[in-house]
Amino acid sequence: MFSDFKVLRIKRVILKYEGILKKIGRLFSISAIIYVIYYISRLVNSIEISIFHENLILAMALFVMVSTSFVYINAYVYKSIVSNVCESEIRYRDIADLYVTSNIYKYLPGNVVHFIGRNVIAKKYDIDQKKIVLSTMIEILVIITTTISFLITIYMVYLDYWIWALLLLLLSMFIFFKKRLLTPFCLILFSIFLNNCMVVILYNMYEGSQLLSSFSEISMIQSASWLIGFLTPGVPGGIGVKEFFLIQMSPQKFITIMAIVAVVHRIILVCADCMGYLLLLLSRRIKADDVNSKNNFNKG
Repeated sequence: MFSDFKVLRIKRVILKYEGILKKIGRLFSISAIIYVIYYISRLVNSIEISIFHENLILAMALFVMVSTSFVYINAYVYKSIVSNVCESEIRYRDIADLYVTSNIYKYLPGNVVHFIGRNVIAKKYDIDQKKIVLSTMIEILVIITTTISFLITIYMVYLDYWIWALLLLLLSMFIFFKKRLLTPFCLILFSIFLNNCMVVILYNMYEGSQLLSSFSEISMIQSASWLIGFLTPGVPGGIGVKEFFLIQMSPQKFITIMAIVAVVHRIILVCADCMGYLLLLLSRRIKADDVNSKNNFNKG
């Protein structure tokens, strides 16, 4: 799909404009964070009823921490794919830096800046640009197919076809195992499941029902709306599209509370992405301080 000539041209452009690209990268990060803060404040002001009652504060804080872990789990998924493509072990620390940094770019208009940003940042770690592009394409395909597989499986569970659901899950695992993508598949599936659990729990906390009540129905709606947001081009992070379809696809009995849940869940995810990036910056600072301390000690 990408000829060696095109990849070579990309490399030459990156080398020529490396300093400018670094500055652009920093600008992307700052712009994304500013936009995120603006978006959250606008969401909160748009809701006329209280969305943060006392019982939810602790749950939301917990969900932000869990969602922050998703960022680093997804980084490991990408690291696994890049290692397979490169046919050599890539350090998780390097890929996490690349993935978490570029992840914040998804909130910029275009919904592709975070994918492009990976190639810019990959230069820092001397990872082949063509392999980064291929790894990103594989990652997108794995995310889409895993989400669809989960959707069909949950639908079968909803219909009480448990045997068929289990067979489909095992078949999916076998296919991804043959493609050497079982680890990414399992981790993405785990992330989808936990993410859906959060939406279900949030809904039932507002509704006052048992925490996992209506899991299959809400989980199908959440997964389908997220996938639509993921696939919609030009929408930063799927913002607005995912929430719109989450509400519109909900049965009448869910709509009122689901509108609130859609906003709260988006705030949780945005905060988690920012938290993941801030943790990365903190780790960089600690590492830099350690290096400076060792250098000063050696000089002394």
